[in-house]
Amino acid sequence: MLVFVPLGADEVAAWASGTPYSGVAYATTPTMLAAFGLDLADDEDAERTSLHIAALDALRRHGARRVAVASA
Repeated sequence: MLVFVPLGADEVAAWASGTPYSGVAYATTPTMLAAFGLDLADDEDAERTSLHIAALDALRRHGARRVAVASA
């Protein structure tokens, strides 16, 4: 499963230096799939949707679409 983390520039620097991240992240959970009318077979669409949501959240909170992607 991929996890999408919307970050500000300061958060990227902190995370790179080893500071634990305690903010919000987005992933393809059962609730997210249901909300967007997707199922597990739509994994690429679901991951793309999570990425877009994280990018919009980053833009809203930080003024830039900066998203880190991690595998969980």
